[in-house]
Amino acid sequence: DISSLQVQRALFDRIDREWGCLDLAVANAGVIQHRPLQELSDEELLQSIGTNVTGSFFFVREALERFEKQRRGHLVSISSSVVTKPYPQAEVYSATKAATYQLINSLQER
Repeated sequence: DISSLQVQRALFDRIDREWGCLDLAVANAGVIQHRPLQELSDEELLQSIGTNVTGSFFFVREALERFEKQRRGHLVSISSSVVTKPYPQAEVYSATKAATYQLINSLQER
């Protein structure tokens, strides 16, 4: 469950233990609901935000912490074309992917 900080920390801790470093991290999580916002249940909305935004932000943060300690590493973030051309009937997906896209753009400005 990528939206769980505990799960993510356990994953990255395992990488630290078993390999000692992290050279490359690929952020590629995404959940899409093919229905308008007003038709999504609370659970579906929270799942989309949890996976596409919260989970991606946790993942990127955990990877960057290791890269900074190591003074090296590469992050690849796979987003979606919906950040520039919204997908009809998938407003939540478009908005959440735009959030992760802007996170990566902001990080590039460092």
